[in-house]
Amino acid sequence: MIIGRFMINVVSPNNTRLTLVRKLSDKKYRDRYGLFVAEGEKLVKDAFRHGLKAEFVLCSRAYAEKREAGEQSFLSAPCFVADDRIFGELCDTVTNQGVLAVVRREKKELSSPEGKCLLLDGLQDPANVGAVLRTAAASGFDDVYLCGCADPFSAKSLRAGMSAQYVLNIFEGEREKILDLLSCCQLVCADMSGENVFTADIAEKHALVLGSEGGGVSSAARMRCEKTVSIPMKNNMESLNVAVSAGILMLSLIHISEPTRQY
Repeated sequence: MIIGRFMINVVSPNNTRLTLVRKLSDKKYRDRYGLFVAEGEKLVKDAFRHGLKAEFVLCSRAYAEKREAGEQSFLSAPCFVADDRIFGELCDTVTNQGVLAVVRREKKELSSPEGKCLLLDGLQDPANVGAVLRTAAASGFDDVYLCGCADPFSAKSLRAGMSAQYVLNIFEGEREKILDLLSCCQLVCADMSGENVFTADIAEKHALVLGSEGGGVSSAARMRCEKTVSIPMKNNMESLNVAVSAGILMLSLIHISEPTRQY
């Protein structure tokens, strides 16, 4: 990947840009500033490819030295170089890739779904949130609603999402407001006591509701659901990881509601 022709050395560990990167590890500041940190080549490259606005790119000295002086890629954002040790202290991963970007997030106002949608109800593990978003994007879902979930723009969620956050319409809000917006869809709740998802009668316009890792779908969401489905399992297995379940359920529901869909 190419870094750009113009690089500015960052010497002081108290530099305002480094301080900002540190702050953005906290959701409070991500929400306040409307920014997040994309760490690693793929997340940085994809952010630019999808047209997101980066405030600046920061790379380690070792990473910068690997790039030819005339190369250019991030010309739409200022590029800075930090000492390898300082850069490493900013990263969420033990073995970093030497590049990150501070990216502006387009906060979306709550609105009714325009396409296939998913409701994540209380997922607490950021890696699960990211993995579910990745599968949703791969399955052709458009809109994802989150209530009481881990931040989809945390470092762990972004890594697990593999840029899914850049292509999905992600809405966060209060549970009741989101459920009201989704009243235009058949709400399909995932629960171990539900009917077999592979034979269920599902409307073409539906919203799949996935609950928390421990407690499942909230009582408020369960009361609104018109259909409850489950994944049949063998060998006395009682449950699957929520991200694995999400993938099976999403693709199954698409196949049921759109039997003629071409893959």
